[in-house]
Amino acid sequence: MIGKLLLRASAWLTAAVLLLCTVPAVPAEAAPLTYNVPRVMITTEEGSGTALVKDDGYVNAQITVYGTDGSIISDTGRIKVRGNSTAKAKKKPYTIKFDTKQDIEGMGAAKKWVLLANAFDPTFLRNDAIFTLAEQLGLAYTPDHCFATLSLDGTPLGCYEIVEPVDVQKNRVEIDVSAGDFLLQYERSRVEEDATYITLVKRKTMRFEVKEPEAPDEEQLAEIQTYMDSIVNTMKKKKYNDLAQMIDIPSFAKLYVLNEFAKNVDFGFSSVYFYRKDGKLYAGPVWDYDLSLGNPSDWVIHSYANFMYPEGIIETKAQFYYYLMPIPEFAEEVRRTYCENWQLFHDFCQPGGYLDQQYAMYQNVFAENFKIWRINKRYGFYMRLPDATYEENLRFLQSWSAAREAWLSEYYGAAEYGRPITGDVDANGAVEMADAVLLTQIITEQTDAYPDDLEMRADLDYNWVFSAADLRALLLILTPPKPPEEVEEPEEENPPETENPGSGAEIGLEFGSYEGSYVGSTE
Repeated sequence: MIGKLLLRASAWLTAAVLLLCTVPAVPAEAAPLTYNVPRVMITTEEGSGTALVKDDGYVNAQITVYGTDGSIISDTGRIKVRGNSTAKAKKKPYTIKFDTKQDIEGMGAAKKWVLLANAFDPTFLRNDAIFTLAEQLGLAYTPDHCFATLSLDGTPLGCYEIVEPVDVQKNRVEIDVSAGDFLLQYERSRVEEDATYITLVKRKTMRFEVKEPEAPDEEQLAEIQTYMDSIVNTMKKKKYNDLAQMIDIPSFAKLYVLNEFAKNVDFGFSSVYFYRKDGKLYAGPVWDYDLSLGNPSDWVIHSYANFMYPEGIIETKAQFYYYLMPIPEFAEEVRRTYCENWQLFHDFCQPGGYLDQQYAMYQNVFAENFKIWRINKRYGFYMRLPDATYEENLRFLQSWSAAREAWLSEYYGAAEYGRPITGDVDANGAVEMADAVLLTQIITEQTDAYPDDLEMRADLDYNWVFSAADLRALLLILTPPKPPEEVEEPEEENPPETENPGSGAEIGLEFGSYEGSYVGSTE
C-alpha cells in the first residue's frame, strides 16, 4: 500500500523558482544614492587604496558618505585593511576612522567604523541575520549595521556592510572602565601587535585579549586575571547559585543558543566578546558570522565537516561553555531559552521572512556587486563553494536554517512550547502511519483538510514544497532501516586485482580545476 502511495506521490514533484531582477549599472561617481543604501566614497592620500594590505596599517584619506536621507558626511580620516582570513581575500574589509565623530545612518556619532566585505558569504545575509536575531533575543550592545556601496580611489568595490565595531563608548558597549569594568575578546591563538592577553590555565586553557582598558597597567591586569580565575573556579565546582552572582546567566545562555543554532566556526576560536559591568560578567556583543549557517567547508580543515550540516550539537566545548554545559541548571537555562524563542529561528528563514525581505529590499545592490565579483568563486579556503546564482545561495541558506531549527526544536523539546512536531501531519501529537496517508493525500491533492501549520509538520526536506521526498523522509521516521548484520568475510589468499584510477582523468575528474576553485588562483 505504502509503495503505491509513494509512486503516486512521486508524480506530483514540483520545484520553486525565484527570478533575479535585471538592474542598470552603477555610475562610478554616482551621488547621492545607489539604490536604497548609503554610498561611501574614499580617496586615499597616495591614491593606492585598492592595493592596501593589512600590514600597511592606517593611511590618510578623505571620506565621504552620502546618506539615504540626502545628508552628506565629508571628513578627513584614515583607512586600513582589517580582519584575519578575510584580509587575504581579494575583496577586503576595512576599518575607517574619521578625524571627528560622525553619525552614519542614525547609528550614533563615532569616529571608528567597520566596512565588512562579506567576501566569504555569497548572500551577504549571515552577519546581517545573526545581528538581527541577537537583537531580537535581547543581547545587549548588538552592533548597528547597514548595507552600503563603496568606491575606493575611484574604483567601485560593490556591496559592503557598515557596522559599529565592538568598542567602549556611548551608543556602543557602555561600560565604565575607570570604575573597573572591562571588555575581553576570546582569542585562542592569534597574536596581534601591541595587544594585551590573559590566559586562564585550568582543565581547559582559555586566552583572552584585553580590549578595554586599552593599555592596562599591571594592577588592572592582575585584577582582571584574578576575577576571571575566580569565575572559572566557580564554574568548575558547578556552584550554580554562586555563579549566578558572578555572571549574567541569561546573556550567556542566549549567546550559546545563537551560536549553536548558527554552528559558528569562530565561536571556539576567536571574535567572541565578554564584558564586565557593575561587577558582573556578561556575554556579548556578537561578531563575525560569515562562516556559519552551513557556510564552512572541510576542504582544508577536515573537522569543519561538523559545522557543515544542520544536525548535531557542536558548541559545548567552546571557551566558558566547556565548564557551563555540564552544569544541569545552566543546561536547562539553555534549553528554556531556545524553546521560548524557537519561533524567531523558524520565521526568519521562511518564505516571506526576514531573509526574503532583505533580498527584496537589497537585491539590486547585491546584483551590482556580482558584476564586479564572481558569485561562484571561493574567496577563502574555509568557505563553502558557492552555487552559481544568488537565488541558489539564498535558498541554501534558508533551507539549511530551516533544517537546523527543526533539528534543534526536536532536540530541545520545543513541542512543549508550542512548536509543531515534525512528521505529525494530522496534528494529533504523535507521528504515525496515518500521517503518511494524509501527506500522500495532500501531495496528490485528494484533500484540503490539514492543519494551518502544515509546513512545520510535513515539509521534511525544507524546500517549502510538499512532494514525494517529504513522504520518503516521513516513512524513514516511521520505519527506520535496520543496520546491516555483520558478516564474517572469508579470507582470500589472492584478492582480486583492481584498476588504479590514478589522477582522476580516467574517470572524468579534474581536481582543483572546477569553477570557483581557490587552488592556483591569483585573484
